Amino acid sequence: NGRLSFVSGHASNSMSTAWYTALYMMWSLYLRVDNPYVRKLYVATSVRGRIGQEIAYAFAYGFILLTLCLSWFIGMTRFWDNVHAVSDILGGFLIAIIFSTPLVVKSIGWHVMIQSEIDDAVTSTADNNRHLHDDALSVGQGVIANGNGHMVQEPQAEHNSELLPS
Repeated sequence: NGRLSFVSGHASNSMSTAWYTALYMMWSLYLRVDNPYVRKLYVATSVRGRIGQEIAYAFAYGFILLTLCLSWFIGMTRFWDNVHAVSDILGGFLIAIIFSTPLVVKSIGWHVMIQSEIDDAVTSTADNNRHLHDDALSVGQGVIANGNGHMVQEPQAEHNSELLPS
C-alpha cells in the first residue's frame, strides 16, 4: 500500500539538510574570500599548527560525509520498511537537491552582502580614525580634540600685555 506514493518526504527533508550543509561548508572551507582557515593553511608557522589545521579540515569533511550518509540511510530505511520504492526515494533526493542548491546560493549571497557592509563600516571607521589621528597631530597648530573625539579649533589665548613682565 505504501508503494503507491511518489516522493519520500523523509528522504527529501534529510537530503535537503545534508546537501545544504555540505555545499555551505565546502564554500566556507574553500571559496570564502574572508575565510581565515584558507589564509592560515599555507602560512602555518609550525608543524603543530599545520597538523592542527589538517585535523580541523578532517573533522569538517567527516561532518559533511556523516550528514550525507545519514541522509542516504534515512532514504534506505524508507525502502527497507516497505514504505517507498527506490524511485520514490531517488525522487525525494532529486527534489531536495534541486530546491536546496538555490537556497545555498542565496545564503552565500546574503553572507557576502552582509560581510561587505561590515567591511565598509570597518573601513569607514578606520578612515575616520586615521583622519582623527592626522588631525590630532596638528594640535600644536590650533586644532584640538573635544570630549566626543571631534576636532575643533583651539581658542586663541588673549595676550594681555599688562600682565606680562617687561
